[in-house]
Amino acid sequence: MSGGNERSLLDLLTPFRLTPDERARFQSADPDSIPEKVNLLTAAALYFNSTILTEFGGHGGSVRAPGMVEQVIAVTFQTFGDVDPYPEVFAKAAMLLRGIAGGHPFHDGNKRTGFVLLMWYLDAMGTSLPPAFDVAGAVTLCVRVAAGDIRDIAAITTELVRTYGGVDEAAGGGTGPP
Repeated sequence: MSGGNERSLLDLLTPFRLTPDERARFQSADPDSIPEKVNLLTAAALYFNSTILTEFGGHGGSVRAPGMVEQVIAVTFQTFGDVDPYPEVFAKAAMLLRGIAGGHPFHDGNKRTGFVLLMWYLDAMGTSLPPAFDVAGAVTLCVRVAAGDIRDIAAITTELVRTYGGVDEAAGGGTGPP
């Protein structure tokens, strides 16, 4: 692309921005809201991947197996005995990144899709991309997660919070269980 028509990955979030009512429903901690979150995140991931490959290059071909995208997203919201092992917003974002970038549910664009999806999730949860965002750190994080060099959610969360310029613990920057 040339002539000033280039879009950034951040521009991909615009069509999926939530209304205030949708955002309030999405932010709900009610377990009954989980299927809706998973469906919305799955649709967003499919849209982001298709658009990323079309606009920024890559090999087409959608998902590697039916239901795989939904599966890697759903595990983010899985509970054990009514206990959420990763209740913090950034830990859930780390789970999304690990699921998409590390799980490779798409034929191509998994790192980009994973990061755009976590940006959308954080935005929907009230944490927008900061002006001092560390792009090089985000690229390194995605490459490390995709390669399997970093799998631990606490470690991914810590790197993600650092990439986002540090986040107050009360705002969702916790790392989940040890």
